[in-house]
Amino acid sequence: GRFGHAADHDLQAEFSCFGDHAAGGGEAATFGEFDVDALKDAGAAGYVVWQMPHALAARVAVSTDVVGVQSGQGFSYLVRSGAQVVLIDAGGDPQATAIVHELAQLGLGPDAVAAILVTHGHFDHWVGAHAFPNAPLYVGTADHLWVRRLDLPDAKLPRAVTRLEHPAPYAGTVREVLAASAIEVAGLRFVSVALPGHTPGSMAYLCGDVLFTGDALLLTKTGVRPPPWFISESAADSRRAVTRLATLSFTTIADGHVGAARDGKARLERWLADASLF
Repeated sequence: GRFGHAADHDLQAEFSCFGDHAAGGGEAATFGEFDVDALKDAGAAGYVVWQMPHALAARVAVSTDVVGVQSGQGFSYLVRSGAQVVLIDAGGDPQATAIVHELAQLGLGPDAVAAILVTHGHFDHWVGAHAFPNAPLYVGTADHLWVRRLDLPDAKLPRAVTRLEHPAPYAGTVREVLAASAIEVAGLRFVSVALPGHTPGSMAYLCGDVLFTGDALLLTKTGVRPPPWFISESAADSRRAVTRLATLSFTTIADGHVGAARDGKARLERWLADASLF
């Protein structure tokens, strides 16, 4: 694997930031397809795999007009409006193979993508936009330099992985998004919700009763959680930001890596009720 190559020394070195976080337990014997004890024995690398979110399925039907597909390392959601589609994130596959396939199933081609709303600037959420060069890409103002590849994350692991993968900058139109902005495209209306912490410009997008949270709030088997601390710019800010979602009207959460849950708001309320988290 990658961790055995000298060329990846920078990435290996970043695991030194985990320290004692890789120890300790009380967790279930397995996590998805992974054996937790074996992962703990693997040290920091195993801890990362254990803590990272994992998709429950490669494709998820969120509603009649919303489908999520796993594209590279992340989910992309296709929100259909007639003969047009708005993407929420574009995944980590530069060819966007799964997205193009889903479009074909709808009888549509790549030009049907009217816009791409990116939840944050980590490349596994936007690099698939290269397959849709005519679509404007919307991203939080504080993250736009990452999409243009003019800056890197400060968090050690995302910074190292971005250097390793070296994604090309998006060459199409990039539009910066501010908090509480209304984005109207293809007859659809999306409202941005600033959730800084995972990245400085992390945004959720609310459309109807579906909240697209990216990595700012992730699903678990029965609940929700903020993203792992080691891939976030500020874990404390990330937790605080999520509290503002309590005032929004929605039912479904569609996140950036796990999938979607129609009881998302109820899960969030249970998580917020646990005062020990703050």
